[in-house]
Formats: sequence, structure tokens, C-alpha cells
Amino acid sequence: MSKIRKILSIIIVAIFFVVGLSACNEKAKDLTYEGIKLADGAVGAKYNASVSLAKGEGTPTIIYELKDGETLPSGLSLKNGAITGTPTTVCSSQSFVVIAKAPGFNDKEATFSITIGKGTISYSSFELPQAIVGVEYSETVAKATAIAGIVITYELKTGSTLPAGLEFNNGIISGIPTTETNGEVSFTVVAKAGDSFNEAEVEFQIVIIENKIAYVTSELVKGTVGINYSETVASATADEGAIITYKLKAGESLPAGLIFNNGLITGIPIEAANNKSFVVVASAEGYRDVEQTFNITIDLGTIVYEGETYSGTVGQALNINLKTATVIGNGTPEIAYNIKSGTLPAGLTFDNGLITGTPTTKTEEPATLILTISANGYQSVDAEIIIAIGADNEITYLGSSLSATVGIEYNRSVATANAGSSTPSITYEIKTGTLPQGLIFDNGTIKGTPEIAVVSSSIVITASVEGFESKDATFTIKVEEGSINYTGTTLASGISGTEYNESVSTASAEGTITPIFGYSLKQGSTLPTGLNLSSSGQISGTPTVEVNNHTFIIVVSAENFKSTEATFTITIEAVELNSFIFEVAVADLSRFNGGSMYYGGEHAGPSVIERTGPEGSFVTEGHSTPYFLQGTHNSPDQTITWMINSDVATTAVLKMSLGIEIPGTFNMNSDSSGGGHIIKFNNVELTYGDITLSRTSLDHPIHFNVWTIATVDLIAGVNEITFTTGMNEWLINFDERYTEVGGPAIEFILFETSANLSWAEGYPKVTNLETNFPFDEWVDPNTQS
Repeated sequence: MSKIRKILSIIIVAIFFVVGLSACNEKAKDLTYEGIKLADGAVGAKYNASVSLAKGEGTPTIIYELKDGETLPSGLSLKNGAITGTPTTVCSSQSFVVIAKAPGFNDKEATFSITIGKGTISYSSFELPQAIVGVEYSETVAKATAIAGIVITYELKTGSTLPAGLEFNNGIISGIPTTETNGEVSFTVVAKAGDSFNEAEVEFQIVIIENKIAYVTSELVKGTVGINYSETVASATADEGAIITYKLKAGESLPAGLIFNNGLITGIPIEAANNKSFVVVASAEGYRDVEQTFNITIDLGTIVYEGETYSGTVGQALNINLKTATVIGNGTPEIAYNIKSGTLPAGLTFDNGLITGTPTTKTEEPATLILTISANGYQSVDAEIIIAIGADNEITYLGSSLSATVGIEYNRSVATANAGSSTPSITYEIKTGTLPQGLIFDNGTIKGTPEIAVVSSSIVITASVEGFESKDATFTIKVEEGSINYTGTTLASGISGTEYNESVSTASAEGTITPIFGYSLKQGSTLPTGLNLSSSGQISGTPTVEVNNHTFIIVVSAENFKSTEATFTITIEAVELNSFIFEVAVADLSRFNGGSMYYGGEHAGPSVIERTGPEGSFVTEGHSTPYFLQGTHNSPDQTITWMINSDVATTAVLKMSLGIEIPGTFNMNSDSSGGGHIIKFNNVELTYGDITLSRTSLDHPIHFNVWTIATVDLIAGVNEITFTTGMNEWLINFDERYTEVGGPAIEFILFETSANLSWAEGYPKVTNLETNFPFDEWVDPNTQS
């Protein structure tokens, strides 16, 4: 028994061993997975590479993950077997281990490597604006791009230089060019973004020119479809003598109907345009072309059409022509007529403005149609058309609203009653009311030229024919204000300080009436300083400030006419001044009495001294004249007179060359604190500032300085200048005491003006220079006490 049990135990153990051995034979399978060198990447460039290269028996679901402690290049990540992202750092063949896993398979590792190279900076050349000698220039070439957050710096490539006067600072070119270039100058800029990006080099070109045409844009006058248009854009300026021509830039165009001829835009617009831009090129020999952009607006044209009433009779053929629309201006568009709403009486048909047929039924109420009149380039209008159909034994007559315009000839038939076959015999007369001034009534026709604007005027017209009961109809007439034509232009240039006179009274009225126009500046518009606009359209005055292409708007108005406006341009040029010197040697000294005062114990008085003494005795800064007037220092209340002729009325700067004879310091001005020396111009006392004169000693020469006194208004003809000496307290250096004295030594007066000046007739006057006026004798200042 025990033996049997032992055998059974062995058998059971054997069975378990076999079963266990069978189970151990079902081991996990292996994956096949080998690493490779992945595609190279670059900093800043999106990257995408696959590491899902593992394979196993069947179709296992394999996942991939980085082995613990392994890293990818900065900016990259692993997900679902794909390495993606944007690298941020350069790396040279970085290796990493990826583990491939799948259920029922042993994990498998593979080693991969990636090289991340330097990123690329995007940088392209572009055209730089030209620079001008002597004009500050600033332009950037710092327009390279890389990934967000990267700071790009710029520098000139070694060996590259900019034209003289320009500097380069991290992409900014600035400075004041000093020399014109012979064509384009090339230079290379290097863009850098640290060690992670390749440098980018771009070549640029710059041109430095000596001269430039100045060309500014201006607001062009609005145009209207169908109305003659004229405007200039020829407003560029250059150096004197340069002939500037104008053309449209290639590919540019004006609104249809307008033409461009050397800066002048003319024609009759046939299409509307809203602020249409176009580029004009201004050229001159020896200058670089300059472009300017202008904008022009052409408003829709105006269609003129009046609604009308018509009547017919049952059974009588009716033909109505509604094609009576006109347009304002000279346009000839194709006009279309369409019924917008309403229904024709029975028996009538409509075809583009023509109503024809034979009415079959009397209308209890007149039929009302809304007619739309349209044309390309014009604002469409609606008009009311009323048609009444009566029986064959009655007059049918309807009133309507009429419209006329001041100054425009008017001719309108109101003979629209219908009485069947008797219609030709109908007569018309005004029963009540009066027509607006300028219009007359002639048996069913209102005609004439309206003279005044009328909001509304009503008349009742009676239609009569033998055998019928007469019929009344009421008509209302509105007379619109007339239209004024007015176009701006570039006026003749003026000169600062020179009288200007130019007419802008060029307005005209549409039609046959010539009203009295009034001209005024639009609110906010100004003329150059010194100019005024009269109500008659005259710009006059003396401009005082130079301006270039000054724009202003003038409004023209007239009674019973709509006001309109136009833009004008004017340039006031700098005056070319002439200098005229008038010496005291030829002044009128007749008022000097020869000496009622004494100075230094000797008889004294003003004297004209010829400058023929020792060299250096008399010095004038910038001028040299033969004579000067001495002795005024002890001759108060004496007047010197100059009489000067001017060829035109204009302004002038009056100056005087003054010095002192006695050593010390001398202060003078026009009020009592400076001795009260009075200078008058054409009998108007001038106000002038402090004048300080000095002389160190009698051993030093008299030193004359030219002082500005005032700006004066010359008249065309003779101008009088007087200098009346006052009284100063003058510190005498050599004896340190105050002495009351008169005026300064006077060498000449000087005018700076655009006028031509000369001595007036009878001048210069030379007085009888005897005892007290030693004209021919040299007086040595060093011998005076």
C-alpha cells in the first residue's frame, strides 16, 4: 500500500512538473528597434522627426519614451514617437536613448542622435530714400527677423563705409551728408543674434544728391461729373532757372474724362471718384525726379428733371414723351427712364420714357407714377408723373410743381389739358397769382429768365374750349438760386516788402444774368501777412513775410446765387535788398546857426570834416566815406535833413553810421533818458533802442558803427529824413566831470530796400561853409581842447 502511494506521489509530481514546464515555455517576445542619426535641425526652425521605428511579431501597439535621465535638445519634446518643437540652442550631435514598449514584448532601447545647427536670420535689402547734402538724414535698416524674443544687432561689415557725414549706429543711418555721390554708394550691413544664429549680410545702396525739387501736396478743388474742370498741380520749386516739368507716374490715372498736361488737369469728368489718389512726377534737368501724391474727388453729376401732369380722353390716342431730362454742365450721358412705382391707366404702355396707347377707361383719380431717371456717373432722381383720363365730353387738366433757376432761360408748357378732339382749340389764361420776376405767360407757356430766387409761388390757370366747361389747375413754381462758376489757381508770386496787386475776381454765373459778386476769405483761411482781400476780388498790400505755396480759400457770393469757393496758392519770395548810402557831406545844413554855444573856451559849431587827415583817424566798420559831421556834441536842438527819392512804395530798413569825438561813453535813444535825439521819417517820429558809443582817448581814432534805427515805409516819390540833436550828460574821461552835450558824430544814413533810391531834385544841398564850417580844412581832433 505504501509502495502504491509512493508511486502515485511520483506520478503527481511528474504531472505538475510537465505542466509547469509547459507554462515556462510561453516567454515574452522581443522587439526589433535600432537607433539612427535623425535629420539635422536649426535654431528657430520647426522640427519634426520620428523615432517610431520599433517592430514586433504581429501588430503590437508600441509606445515610446525617453529613458530616465536622457534629454532632448532644448525646445524639443517626444510624444507618440515623434520629436517635435522649435530648437532654441545649438548642439552638435546630441545622443539620447528611447525605450520602445509593447504588451507581451520585452522593452527595447535604441540610441538616437540629433544635430541642431545655427538658426537663420531673415534679412533682405530694400531701397533707401535718397539723402540731400546739408539736410539731416535718418533711416533704419534694422528690419531683420528671427524667432520671437531674439535681439538682433547690426553693424557695418568690415571695409564698408557710408558717405561722408553719415554714421551707422546699430541699424540707424543718420547725420548730415556733406558731399554728393556719383550715383549709388553700396555698403554691407551684418545682422547678428548671438551664437545660436548665423549672421546675415545684406548690401544696401544710398544716393546723396546736391539739389532736390521741393514738391508738396495740396488739396485739389472738387470736380463734378459733366462740369468743366481745371486745376494745377504744378507747384514744385527748385533753384532759380530750373525748368520743372510734370507727368503722371507710370500706371497712374485720373478719373475718366480728365487729361493731364504738364501739371494742368483739365476736362469734363464722366465718372465719379471719391478721394482718388494719383502720383505726379516732377522733373528738372540736373535734379532727381521727385514724386508727390494728390487726391481728387469728383462728385456725381446732377440730372435735372421736373415731374409733370398729363391728361387724355377715353378713346383718343395718347403719346407722352417723358424723355426731357437734362444734366448740369457739358456732359452727354445716356439717360435711362424707369417706372419705380405706380400703374398706368388702362390702355397705355411704357417704354423707356415713352407712354403710348389709347385709354379705355376714365380715371376717377389721376394715376400717379414715380419715374426714376438715371445715368452713369450721375445721381439718379425720382419724379412724380400724374396722368388723368377723362370722358370725351369734358376737359381734363391737372396742375403740377415747376422748378426754375435764377439766370437760366426757362421755357415750360403748361398747356396739358385734354378735351378729346377739341384739345387743339383749348386756350389758357392765368386766373389768379403772379409769376416770379423775369417770367411771362403766353397762352399755356411759361418762359423767360428768372431774376430772383423764390421758395414757392402759386398760380391758377384756366383751360377753356367752346362747348366744354372750363377747368382750373393750380401750379406752384420754385426758383432756385443760380450757380456761380469759380476756379482757383496759382497766383503770381510776390516779393516781401514790395507792393502786391492781383485780381481774383474771375467768378461768372451760369446763365444770362451777371450779378454783382462779393469775395471774402473762408473762415479759417488767411492771406500772407501784409496782404488783404477786397470785396471786389482784389488782393493787395505789401507782404512782409516770405512764404512758399501758401494756400487759402476764397468764397464768392451774389444775391440770388449759391455761394461757391475756390482754392488759391501764392508764394511770397524773399526780397533782394539794395543798400543806399547818403553822406552827411551833402546833407542840408542850412539850419545850423554857427554857434550859440561855447565849448572848451572856443567858438564851436557843427562842421563837415573831410576825411583826409592822418591815417586811422576815422574808422567805419564795413564802410568808407569821405566825410563825417562833427561838432553836434555841443549843438543841441539842431536838425539835419535828407531828402530821398524812391521809385516805388515799399519798406526799408533805416540805419545810421555814428561815432563820438570826445573821449568817454555816450548813450542815446529816442526817449528823454537817452538825450531825446529825435529821428523822423516823413514827419513820423521813430522809436529806436539804446545806442552806446565810446572813445578811449583823443589818441585813439573815432570809431563809427552802423546802427539799425527802424523799418520805415517808403512812399513813391520824395521821402524826408530828419535828425534833431538832443542833450546828453556825457562823462568826460580826462577830467572826470559831466558836461551837457548834444549829439553824436554822424557819417551817413543807409537804407536797405528793394526800391531804387536817389537824392531828391535839388539835393544834395551844400551850405555856405565859411568861418564856422571849415569844409576844406583838415581839423586834427588832437588839437581840440
